[in-house]
Amino acid sequence: MKNFVKAMDRNASGFSYLKQKCSSISDVKIKEGIFVAPQIRELLQDGNFQNGLNEVEAAAWNSIRIVCKNFLGSVKVENYLDIVNNLLLSYKALGCNMSLKIHFLHSHLDFFPDNLGAVSDEHCERFHQDISSMEKRVPRKEINIRKRDFAYIQSLVLKKTMEIISTEKKNEPHDKLQRNKEMEAMDRLLERCRELACDNEEGGTPDMEHRDTTTIEEIQENDLEQKTGDLTDKNGSRKVAEDLNISIGSCHSIFINDLGMRRVAAKFVPKLLNCDQKQHRMNIANEMLDSVRDDPNLLQRVITGDEAWVYDYDVETKAQSSQWKLPHEPRPKKARQVRSNVKVLLTVFFDCRGVVHHEFLPQGRTVNKEYYPQVMRNLREAIRQKRPDLWKNKNWLLHHDNAPAHTSLLVRDFLPKNNTLMMPQPPYSPDLAPCDFFLFPKLKRPMKGRRYATLDEIKTASKEELKKIF
Repeated sequence: MKNFVKAMDRNASGFSYLKQKCSSISDVKIKEGIFVAPQIRELLQDGNFQNGLNEVEAAAWNSIRIVCKNFLGSVKVENYLDIVNNLLLSYKALGCNMSLKIHFLHSHLDFFPDNLGAVSDEHCERFHQDISSMEKRVPRKEINIRKRDFAYIQSLVLKKTMEIISTEKKNEPHDKLQRNKEMEAMDRLLERCRELACDNEEGGTPDMEHRDTTTIEEIQENDLEQKTGDLTDKNGSRKVAEDLNISIGSCHSIFINDLGMRRVAAKFVPKLLNCDQKQHRMNIANEMLDSVRDDPNLLQRVITGDEAWVYDYDVETKAQSSQWKLPHEPRPKKARQVRSNVKVLLTVFFDCRGVVHHEFLPQGRTVNKEYYPQVMRNLREAIRQKRPDLWKNKNWLLHHDNAPAHTSLLVRDFLPKNNTLMMPQPPYSPDLAPCDFFLFPKLKRPMKGRRYATLDEIKTASKEELKKIF
């Protein structure tokens, strides 16, 4: 019924009559062909519905009525094979997408009981649920299902049908010997389906023993790295499966269970470093380690700093927006939000004892080569007042990243003239900058989810969080 309704002409009088007839059902359910048994029986007895159908639709509808009456009902007529074949032909002419139920109906007619009307609704519902889960494996539009997949599905569906037949026949007087013969015949057919599903020469899924002795050896003989070289692509496993002529499920099973591989997500980094940059980063790290070994108090003389935007409103993290709920309560919902455009730039310099200097960028200014030397002057004055020991000995070290404003020619001229020592920072290495991995995340986290009316409120809240950190 569902396949028939979905293939009907939406603009024809037949579909309009169907909507009028089933006015209590929503348009979405009607278009998807979702009906209950009483509604289907009423349509089968309604002659006006068939009068509104075109020639092809009427032929398909008439085939449905004949199958329901002479095969799926209380009587299975002698020419049931011709009846079902006519249904399939009319469905094909109508352009229906053949579901697995119809494939099963066509391929295993001999195993349907003589009285399908005696099958309970509970059995039918279980049968449809099993079929529905199996249909998810195969795309609905694929009429020519792969032989190995269809054979495996056949074996599962036949097993369920056998349970239904067995249950029904237990409730009726029946010759025990005849029933045992029928059950043995069903067992032989199921065994044949399993053999077909495991027949590798005909495209079947290889069994575990065959997979272990051939497929894994083939991967190892043909160089694992070459076979899995394209696995960085999201369809890499599909390419490997095609090369080895195995299913994707078997390919995944080999990767996980036999080769010990696992699929992981890539880690996002600011920039992928080349070999020279990696070597430069390692050299700077080794140089810093050597300096710390020579002078254990070196880090106490380092003053590091950077800039960061502080927003009028910043979105909460997923962990911050979580809340407790009882088992019977629904999961809370939250509308998607974005950070505001109102923001102020905060510049902070600190050492192991706390904040040395902080300031906010004036409105209308940008951090460039003209602005940053003034920040350096303000920092030197703050060191003179707050760290007189470092100022007197002139042995403090400045650490900041390689932003264009920090490495401009004016700044590089200013620092040597004022006897400012520098601690090197490798390029694209925020994990080596304390402001990036420590200070600013800790500063901004309590401010997320809050709204500030003015820029002064943003600045006040930022200062308060700085005090809490140190």
